Amino acid sequence: MLLIDTDICSYAIRSRHDIVEKLALAGPENWAISMITHHELLFGSSLPTTSERTITGVRRFLDAAKSLDFDSEAASAAALVRARLREKGKPSGEYDALIAGHAIALDATLVTNNTKHFENVPGLKLESWI
Repeated sequence: MLLIDTDICSYAIRSRHDIVEKLALAGPENWAISMITHHELLFGSSLPTTSERTITGVRRFLDAAKSLDFDSEAASAAALVRARLREKGKPSGEYDALIAGHAIALDATLVTNNTKHFENVPGLKLESWI
């Protein structure tokens, strides 16, 4: 299972050919997004400066994507991620920790362009498509 990070979703929404192709090749049954990513995309498209084209793209993407609920197992894994990173003196953004924890709880590979945000997360499987 591939969990697609918000930045990769943004590339797909902007119709970046290589990303759209990789999602298609993976097959819709083999990838999903976290409800945290779902929230981030909705937030970004709710800003007053967001173009109608982007809003439409986000809606279409979310209609096509499988959004996975952030459950208690994901919450526990995310809490451990944040605690371990803080212990190492490498705190992460809250959304990044939540998404990383969700991927770990699902035993999924997180697909992101922001590997530096996640490379210190113990037990996280990462893949970059850029």
